[in-house]
Amino acid sequence: MLLTAALLLAAGCDQKPAPPPAPQATTAPAPTTIKKPATGPAYVEAETDPDKREWREQEALLLKELGQPEARQGDTLTIRRDGKVVLSLTDPENEAWVLTDVITMTRDGVEQIHYEVSHHLTGQVDEPSATLFDQNGVEIETYSDWAIWRGAIAAISWSDQGYDVGSPGNNTLELHDLTKTPHRKYVFKARCNASRWISDTELKVVCSRPALQDASPGVQPNGTLENTDAVVTRVGPNAWRLRELRAPKAKLMDVENNPPTAYDETVEGVAF
Repeated sequence: MLLTAALLLAAGCDQKPAPPPAPQATTAPAPTTIKKPATGPAYVEAETDPDKREWREQEALLLKELGQPEARQGDTLTIRRDGKVVLSLTDPENEAWVLTDVITMTRDGVEQIHYEVSHHLTGQVDEPSATLFDQNGVEIETYSDWAIWRGAIAAISWSDQGYDVGSPGNNTLELHDLTKTPHRKYVFKARCNASRWISDTELKVVCSRPALQDASPGVQPNGTLENTDAVVTRVGPNAWRLRELRAPKAKLMDVENNPPTAYDETVEGVAF
């Protein structure tokens, strides 16, 4: 052992000393730097969970636009307005709160900022939802995680997947109008999901029609769905109309709300 150590020391004498480390910048970090705890379960989970890491990265971009890049500290999200805390959420174990949208909308004639925060499960089957808070941190409502906002109107969609062979599943579309109190909800029976807003009074949607296996042209590769385009249009102060742009071509499954003709459905709002 002593001989080995001596040989190693001798070999080291022939090597040039390593150059000194480059001087470190002394300027303050850019305001967009997100501080993270050096250790701790919340930090480790965010770094090792791919989904949570992606959520945090998207949230960081939104917080930068909001001008509050340091609002995320580990597992706690703290939103301020005029220097005062208006919303503070801490992740429970195996769950995550994520800021997903900052929306300016006019409600009851008053324009204000709203915060949409999604709730996720981590390390298990995720069933995400989203909660809308006003600029004072007051909870407005909770809905499925798939919402497309146009001002104070949200097109909310979700899909119930059919995991059994031959199960059609379902797609659902609702419009939630928060413009006035009481709020109004428009629920469609058609098997459609929102795609994008075209204007304040028109929404593009996609309908998924359950079709028989290998039924015919126009169905997806798995042979069980045919997708068709449709539009939802405001047709009155308290009515929206969903109209499929063509009838489906495939031979459809005989299930509820899946007619062989094109959808043409007008829905009136109900208070909620």
